[in-house]
Amino acid sequence: MLTKLNWFCLCLSSVNAPVNAPANAPANASVKLNKTQLAIIKVLLKDNRATYEDLAKIIGVDRTTIRRNIAVLKEKGVIRRVGEDKNGYWEVLLDIKIVD
Repeated sequence: MLTKLNWFCLCLSSVNAPVNAPANAPANASVKLNKTQLAIIKVLLKDNRATYEDLAKIIGVDRTTIRRNIAVLKEKGVIRRVGEDKNGYWEVLLDIKIVD
C-alpha cells in the first residue's frame, strides 16, 4: 500500500499527445489527477504490464476503484492500452517528471 505519493509534474508532450486532442488546447496544458490516479501512473511507469489486480494490491484499493480511475485516465488521454488484454501493456502518453 502506498502511504506517501510523490508529486508529479504532468505536461503534455507534443510528440505523445493524443491524436484527437483539441486543436486549441495549450501545448503545455496540465492535467489534474487525484491521488489514486497518480499512484496508478507511478506503478505503470515501473511496470507497464500491471493488471487491475496488481494495481489494486499495490495501491491498496478495490479493483473497481482501479477500473474507474483507469477509465478516467484513458478519457483524459493520460494512458492507453496497447495490444490485447492478456498480452498488451499500458502506455503513459505524458512526459512525467517525478519530484520528491
